[in-house]
Amino acid sequence: MLKFLIIVAIVCSSAATASPYPHWEKLIKEYKFDSSAQSFCLTDENTVGQNQAKKIRPASVTKLYVTYWALKKLGPNFRFKTKLTLSKNRLHIEGSGDTFFTTESIFYLISKINQIGINSLEKITLSKQLFFNWKQDRTKVSASLTKYLDTKNWSQTIKTDFENVRTQLEELQLPQTIPSTLELAFSELSWDETPIANPIWHGSFESSPLKNHLKQMNIYSNNFMAQKLFDYLGGEEEFAYFME
Repeated sequence: MLKFLIIVAIVCSSAATASPYPHWEKLIKEYKFDSSAQSFCLTDENTVGQNQAKKIRPASVTKLYVTYWALKKLGPNFRFKTKLTLSKNRLHIEGSGDTFFTTESIFYLISKINQIGINSLEKITLSKQLFFNWKQDRTKVSASLTKYLDTKNWSQTIKTDFENVRTQLEELQLPQTIPSTLELAFSELSWDETPIANPIWHGSFESSPLKNHLKQMNIYSNNFMAQKLFDYLGGEEEFAYFME
């Protein structure tokens, strides 16, 4: 099965289009590639293409291994769960390794907090498995989250992001789960692995299904997502065992 996936990715299928040349030539021209250094082929009963015999190093084949491994181990509908716990004056966000925890996720998170009547906190703490906008570096993540979680001081860029998310929900005719106004203020944001012992409230933020993550990872050849998913699945030792 794995061999089949790799062959499909490299060779593709002739069912996608009967005449690929116009599109191929458009891509070459648009990205100003040297056509003599590029090749493609489509095959069914007959093989067609350009520079079919030219040896080309395929890009990101390892992502296909990660994709196959993830689907076999976790299943296509697996969802990462970022846990939220709340005390009287502290919100703790426990990361789950979700590499698609992005701007939209923060808007949903603030909405959840507002729904239970909380709009002001003394402290927000983060755990080490929390990524944000495809970043892992703690300094960068905490700086970005501070800007997004502090709604009173949103920049125009963040305000535009917020309106774009609401507009997209409307255009897709999805339930408007984010209110028109979000409100959250806090005094301190820091990294702290200590969980809240006796929370007054707890909840979670679920990611989209894994199959959606994998699609985006492969479309955009996202190395960060691939590496973190590889680590989540068990890393080199578990991968070697899986491949036996």
